[in-house]
Amino acid sequence: MRRLFTKQKRTVRNTIYKKHRSKSKIHQNDSKRKNFELNWKTFLLILGFISLLNFCIYPIREAEILENDTSFLYLNSTEYPQAELEKITSIWKVRQFKGKGISAEDKNNLGIIFAKNSFLDDAELAWKECLKISEYHPVCFSNLIRMHYLIDEYEIAKKEITTYLKNAKKDQIQQVRKIFTTQNRREETVLLLDVQSKIPGMEVVSWDELSAYFLERQDYEKAYFYLEKILQIDPYHKNARASMVLLAHDLEKWDDLLMFAMNLHSTDDKIPDLNYYIAKAYYEKRNYSEALEWIRKSPESERETFPFVELWKRILLSLNPTSDLHPILPYIKKNAIQRFANSGRRYFTDS
Repeated sequence: MRRLFTKQKRTVRNTIYKKHRSKSKIHQNDSKRKNFELNWKTFLLILGFISLLNFCIYPIREAEILENDTSFLYLNSTEYPQAELEKITSIWKVRQFKGKGISAEDKNNLGIIFAKNSFLDDAELAWKECLKISEYHPVCFSNLIRMHYLIDEYEIAKKEITTYLKNAKKDQIQQVRKIFTTQNRREETVLLLDVQSKIPGMEVVSWDELSAYFLERQDYEKAYFYLEKILQIDPYHKNARASMVLLAHDLEKWDDLLMFAMNLHSTDDKIPDLNYYIAKAYYEKRNYSEALEWIRKSPESERETFPFVELWKRILLSLNPTSDLHPILPYIKKNAIQRFANSGRRYFTDS
């Protein structure tokens, strides 16, 4: 149960108890006994008031987050319009809305006012009634998931998503995704994709989006996990193979890099600088001769980048500390000129 003032109630109870305990040791006359009895009655009155609040409201520590959140979406309700509901400041008046509303629009808007005032059970009930009346309205569903997300009820949110994906129409699910995208609700999208990935036939497309999300957040281990899952089902998935090459490079998994890079190289799905990545993997594995072979196979257009030239130089010096570096000097000069030109453009742009 999401109870209000649990901590406050405990503090009040302990404070009054300590006060009464100290007084009970020294009460020696009738007036002190009367004062104790009066204070005890006051304590019972406070306790009763708190119990009444507990019975009526189920707030939580995230009450302020719920109240100020701007992602809840209202619908056009004649009986309970957004403008009128937002004027209400009394929680007691909000409580009187319990069980009210007839249309899906009514239920949705009342769900928002309940959530913003921390009547979470009532908000959940209102949105679920909206979903029944409207047959899985995307807005009602997005609001329900938003509430669960804000209060860290991720497993409950996933259960609701599971039910929705099983029963809602395809265009309704697409509308939910559009709402999440428009409002930049990335984490809720991840929850939806995680559930969707368990639906037969939807695994690869879900994992592909999840890997892209974690790549963007630079959470490489999770991205790697989802890409591996894709390749277990579809070994020739172009995006997954290409991403695995780049990820394996960043994670310094050189054997994996070679496996995926060689796989790509044998097809038409090559990526830019593929030879460089292969050469880098062989260099890190101290197979300098093989690394140099892949450097030499690289197209002229890829030889002018600083990482490429630097790797080329290291490979030559690893093979022979007195190696002749003249073959790479033209590329070093081109790279230096290009870097100088770029820095000059940045200077004039900034100024």
